[in-house]
Amino acid sequence: MKKHNLKRDISLTFRVSQEERSLIYKRMEETGMKSRNAFLVKLIRGSTLYPVKEITETNLMFAEAIRIIRGTATNINQLAKVANATGHHADAEELAKALQEITKQHRVMLGLWSQLRSLLSGRS
Repeated sequence: MKKHNLKRDISLTFRVSQEERSLIYKRMEETGMKSRNAFLVKLIRGSTLYPVKEITETNLMFAEAIRIIRGTATNINQLAKVANATGHHADAEELAKALQEITKQHRVMLGLWSQLRSLLSGRS
């Protein structure tokens, strides 16, 4: 039989309680890691492990916010095209509505950034 040249050639065995074992597998599931060995090595090396579910939810929130911002930008661009083509400039009410929407989305993005910072710093 051919001997494998493994980078990690030392096997460790240690005991844990049922509760600790469950916690290990729960954290592995949260982070999306399948290999117990890889999970434990990352923990030992001090890597930060992030729950996949929270990151996925945060990504979805960012995607929605970006979609809304793009729509707002498109609306503003359309106002500018009409103004340039016809010489008719948007009235104050139209501009105020556009500014309100931009301000609203800015608040949403700040909230998302805050959530992301909390998640990445482990304060979630």
